[in-house]
Amino acid sequence: MSKMIAKWCVGCVALSMLALTSCLDSNNNTDYDRVEPIAPGISIYNAANSQNIASLQPADVAMRFAILRAEAVKQNKLGDWNNILTENAVGVKNLLFGIGTQISEDEQEPGTFVIQYANGGGQMPYDSYRRLGSVRVRTQGVALEETNEQTKWSVSLASSQLTVSGGRTVTLLSTGETMLYGNGEGGYVIDFFNGISYIEEARKASWNGAFVLTPSVKGTLAFSDLDGASFGFDGESSGTSFWSFNGTTAAKMSYKLVDGQYDLQKAGNVTQLIAGTETCALLSTGDYSVTTYPSPEVEVVWSMSGSRISYTVTYDGNSVGF
Repeated sequence: MSKMIAKWCVGCVALSMLALTSCLDSNNNTDYDRVEPIAPGISIYNAANSQNIASLQPADVAMRFAILRAEAVKQNKLGDWNNILTENAVGVKNLLFGIGTQISEDEQEPGTFVIQYANGGGQMPYDSYRRLGSVRVRTQGVALEETNEQTKWSVSLASSQLTVSGGRTVTLLSTGETMLYGNGEGGYVIDFFNGISYIEEARKASWNGAFVLTPSVKGTLAFSDLDGASFGFDGESSGTSFWSFNGTTAAKMSYKLVDGQYDLQKAGNVTQLIAGTETCALLSTGDYSVTTYPSPEVEVVWSMSGSRISYTVTYDGNSVGF
């Protein structure tokens, strides 16, 4: 297999979780005493972050296709998705999408592609989820590297729903729309809106956002060209989440990432931020108890020194480093 490629998938770009610290309990008194003041903030973070991950899934699939398409052009095999190989003869489509995933061009709409998942996904470290359902990517016949605000890629579900399974299963409905295009500065804008998703059908989320993904390698998205690349990721999102903080209503929340940076070769993990500031918040006091959550906002700052990745959680005037 070729060398591992740095952060190129949007859905993976947003995956970092603080589940480790949120699992600490009073049986581990030293850690519990240290974490207890920020524990409500960790809950807020985990909820907003996971909601954002789910809402970025259509964009994740589209970015995977952009990478496969660019490699296909480089190898002069556009459309021959199963025969686009790494230098060690490994199928790029299988790495990004999985063996069972089918990619086809719409005969009635040239330049439109349907990616059909059969409860599978790509291989680690390139993917973290199983998916079931279909995603439609309208390219207008233009490579993502050549797009702008007038020639955007449009992404939507081709099936009535898409399920994404990791630790939990999230269902996305076919209501949302995602747009991707180049910003003229080497980055790729990701706009998504009207996306409905849920973990429990009785409590549905509606989430909107805008992010910019900026590869350190400019002008190409080909799989082989991204070897060793790092990625910047910035943006914010908000809406009604599929989480509840009062046991009944879906919480209104927001998520923001500033100066995010991902580098697989440095982090050794496709889901790991190595720099950046994440801010997550509850937006309506009617959604939570002020006694339980004295502050609606939490901040997580990531950094890397040598080979060590660390983060600091700041909540309600308390800062704890890990």
